[in-house]
Amino acid sequence: MINEKTTRITLTALFTALICVATSVIRISIPATGGYIHFGDGFAVAASFVLGPIYGAIAASFGAAVSDILGGYVIYVPGTLIIKALCVLASSLFVKYVMKNVKSDFLKYFVSATIFGIINVFGYFIYEFAIFGPAAFAACLGTTIQSVFGVVVACVILPVIKKVISYHLMLRHM
Repeated sequence: MINEKTTRITLTALFTALICVATSVIRISIPATGGYIHFGDGFAVAASFVLGPIYGAIAASFGAAVSDILGGYVIYVPGTLIIKALCVLASSLFVKYVMKNVKSDFLKYFVSATIFGIINVFGYFIYEFAIFGPAAFAACLGTTIQSVFGVVVACVILPVIKKVISYHLMLRHM
């Protein structure tokens, strides 16, 4: 029998890598802000569902921060570590405690990803305002577009991930 702690650590490492790759590899540039749209936030929301708030926050924070380092956005690393952790913690805990009686998985995915996105937009706005001053207002549009994209990605990939995990658990108990 596989140790549950080992499985959780392995899945955390897997999601950290997935988030890093999904953020780094496929990018749609936003020339006006110097930022980009990516799939990483959708996988960060998925990590919160699969791993829970703590391990999901670790995967999202470190996966996105490593992507910032690899992409040359080192100035964002401290903010990314904090903002992504807050996004996952808040969205995961909200769904766990406030939406515990909601039957619709899609509604849970949508609300969780939306909360993630709202915190992401405000978190990066505050961080960028502290560094760049009023120029942060210009970047807000790009972060909002990225967050909406993250909601769509999360709502598409979460049902697939749920099926894969259900299948894996079924095989594990055979």
